[in-house]
Amino acid sequence: MFTPAGIWSEDHYPPFVPTQDRPLHVRNVFPQLVDGIAVRGTLSLGAAYLNYDVYTGNGEGNGGHNDNNSEKAFGATGSFMLPDHHLELGATFYTDTLNDYTDKTAYGVHGKIKQGAFTIQAEYATGNFSAVDGNDFDSSGYYVQGLYDLKSWTFGARYDTFDKNNSDIEEQVKKSVFVNYHINPTTTIKAEYHMNEFEVASDFN
Repeated sequence: MFTPAGIWSEDHYPPFVPTQDRPLHVRNVFPQLVDGIAVRGTLSLGAAYLNYDVYTGNGEGNGGHNDNNSEKAFGATGSFMLPDHHLELGATFYTDTLNDYTDKTAYGVHGKIKQGAFTIQAEYATGNFSAVDGNDFDSSGYYVQGLYDLKSWTFGARYDTFDKNNSDIEEQVKKSVFVNYHINPTTTIKAEYHMNEFEVASDFN
């Protein structure tokens, strides 16, 4: 089993993330996990390198012995890493057939950079769902997160949004602020505040 996309899906365990509240679009465009077979490798590019994964698996919602169709998911992820500058840039592609009647194609990009005490990371993902009855829709979302480390403290903020076009709620926006105190490398005290906004039809509540 492996994670098919982005930064958050691979690095989301406490105490390594500053907030336990995951971004809105994570797990809503790309699946959380895929079980199957993957080819993983690294290409050296001088002072940089490229990590890549190419995989096929049972697909979204069809894990292991619960696989309910014969279609397989296919995907690929590549990440350009520049360790000396603490920089990562990547992209993801994923395609699957859901329950034999909806084709799903998703794309994503992600990036992370650390300069001194500041860290900024962002992810964007969009998926197209094409049903056999001709009812097509898209879902997309992104987040931008900034962190500042000061001795044993980490201060951060995040803005993220998710637009699920086949639902009554057209768009959800979340604004978050958080602070962490690191007692030791494995123990962190966290405080966080999240404000949600929902756009329904043409009204904003």
